[in-house]
Amino acid sequence: MGVKEGSVLTQHLTILGQKIMLLNGFVKMPFNEAVSFVVPCKNQREIDHYWKKLGAGGGKHLQCGWVIDPYGVHWQIVPAEFDKWNTSKNKKKKEAVMHAMWQMEKLDHAKLKNAFQKA
Repeated sequence: MGVKEGSVLTQHLTILGQKIMLLNGFVKMPFNEAVSFVVPCKNQREIDHYWKKLGAGGGKHLQCGWVIDPYGVHWQIVPAEFDKWNTSKNKKKKEAVMHAMWQMEKLDHAKLKNAFQKA
């Protein structure tokens, strides 16, 4: 593979209890949106925190809670209840949350929760 002496080939880290291995794929393996990380947040304060930190230093904020960090890694910063809302058997509730989310960049926890509850 031609690994340069002194370079790092793999690195292991844990994010929110999830073990992840990073591989130095060099220029032939760039980051893209095929791999992304979801950060489930307890409240708006956590959403604001991760949104700001991951987008800092050259990152990019996108629609629907997506952030591309300065290294090109894609993250979606969402309320912890998002999976419950998104997999609801109540089609109206699920659609209400998705419609509300499509109107946002940084997600608004209260507005999404309200959309789910009122549908």
